[in-house]
Amino acid sequence: MPALPPLLPPELEKKDFELAAYCEPRTVPRLMLVAWRVKQWVQSFLYRVVMLQGSLDSFENARSHQAKLSYPFSDNADFSRIRAISPLILRKSVHHLYMDCVPPDVAKIILSTCHSVHNLWISLRAGNESSIVEMAGHLPLRRLYCFIDELFGREAPIDFNLPIFSHLTHLELFSMHECDLSEWAGIATIPHLTHFAFDEVALLPLAATVLQRSRSLRVLIMCYGTLEGHPEAELLRQDVRFVQLDSLQYRKDWRAGALGASDYWARAEEVVTARTVIPWNIPSTRRARERETF
Repeated sequence: MPALPPLLPPELEKKDFELAAYCEPRTVPRLMLVAWRVKQWVQSFLYRVVMLQGSLDSFENARSHQAKLSYPFSDNADFSRIRAISPLILRKSVHHLYMDCVPPDVAKIILSTCHSVHNLWISLRAGNESSIVEMAGHLPLRRLYCFIDELFGREAPIDFNLPIFSHLTHLELFSMHECDLSEWAGIATIPHLTHFAFDEVALLPLAATVLQRSRSLRVLIMCYGTLEGHPEAELLRQDVRFVQLDSLQYRKDWRAGALGASDYWARAEEVVTARTVIPWNIPSTRRARERETF
């Protein structure tokens, strides 16, 4: 039996499938099986969220990721699947990119190919001589998660006036190495920074400085540790923008945010909002007293 011709004009059919892929990206792997023309229309939606990790064992259901396409798109330890994708597709398709323990040479290739990434979580394998500023400086980043010593590298000057920071609103720095924090106060000058997070008490002095000096900061998150015994404790506790969170699962939480669900940024915003929004039906004198308790 000969194949039936399409019932809709090609332009309308294309818009319908693209709308379905945009609204329900998890259906893209199945939509790609409908017909070759449909695959060409919706394939790019499959790569809006890409997750790469240097250790295959770190992924849940790793075998299923090798066997079939899924959304978000993920790759195994040899990065063979991401290498097989056309650069023309990756250039505009990838908006959210997670790279954990990725070799620097692989990271350079991917970042030089994906020009539309605005949400980047990145950690590089030991022995890296490059910097994230160098590799991702051309990207329109709005969210960045990285190790503090990998951002500029260990030898380059620290400069927050570079273009990579011009659109940044969310920044989280991880710390596993000692560094001179006196040069990092420039974080407070990032023009659109509204959310800043850190994961070690070693960064408490920097966090306190950013909280005091930034004109745009709305939320400051301490992901691990305790304030007890630190001179910055009182300053941070008195500021409604400061939130402590514990036991974060970074990959799971980043994935939720990339897919439009609630992540730890959103949870912290709810805490800050609850502290600052006072019901209008409370008498003014009582509101004033309650405001003083924050």
